[in-house]
Amino acid sequence: ELTSFGESKIPIIKGIKALMGIGIREAKELVESSPIKVLLSQTQEKANKIKEQLESLGATITLG
Repeated sequence: ELTSFGESKIPIIKGIKALMGIGIREAKELVESSPIKVLLSQTQEKANKIKEQLESLGATITLG
């Protein structure tokens, strides 16, 4: 779950866009509507990798 996008949402939008393979508008809408669940049904290993990637961009992520 993307709970917060931190100081700047632009890197988070780009990260979500790349991870999900969606357009910039869709990624922006997802980020701006946080908290929101993204990329459901992932393995624990893949979820941790995604979490690390988005946190390195400034996002706050919780795994559930």
